[in-house]
Amino acid sequence: MAAEKFADIKKKKKKWLPILASIEFNNQYMTETYVDEPEKAVGRMLSINLMTLTRDPKKQLFNAEFKINEVKNNNAITELTGYRMQSAHLKRIIKSGKNKVDDSFIYTTKDNKKVVIKPILLTKSLVYKTILQEIRRATRDFILGYAGKNSFSQIMKDIISGKLQKDLKENAKKIYPITNSIIKDAHILH
Repeated sequence: MAAEKFADIKKKKKKWLPILASIEFNNQYMTETYVDEPEKAVGRMLSINLMTLTRDPKKQLFNAEFKINEVKNNNAITELTGYRMQSAHLKRIIKSGKNKVDDSFIYTTKDNKKVVIKPILLTKSLVYKTILQEIRRATRDFILGYAGKNSFSQIMKDIISGKLQKDLKENAKKIYPITNSIIKDAHILH
């Protein structure tokens, strides 16, 4: 009787499925997942440290988030969905005697994708709240114009390379000296 029950159960053999990074990272190999059917991997989300993708030790405090879209030629193809800074890094860079200007806003890109971008700017010294509000407004206006001119892919490339952070710092310097500009989080709204 028990032998009949076990005879009916068929074991599916699992295999390793390579996962490739998105176009922004030249579809390079990232990792593998263990699945019985490759189609079951579609829709999975994964987070990878940027240092492993860019081979740059300065990027070890940031993670890139991906979603598996399809399986082609026995490889899982992903798309970049987000970028996040590790929380330990934020605690380390904020010092006393300085103000932190942070914001979170939804922007629409050139390719009509809704993106949440969360910048953080650190002032050189303590300032009045009116100056902080002016820096926040200027930063929001700058990113609004920037997002309207660029695709989601280009925005993520600029964030990962640090170009957007540099441009934000230069824009905010016109109001008050800024010591650091960081993008804490950037991800697409689903």
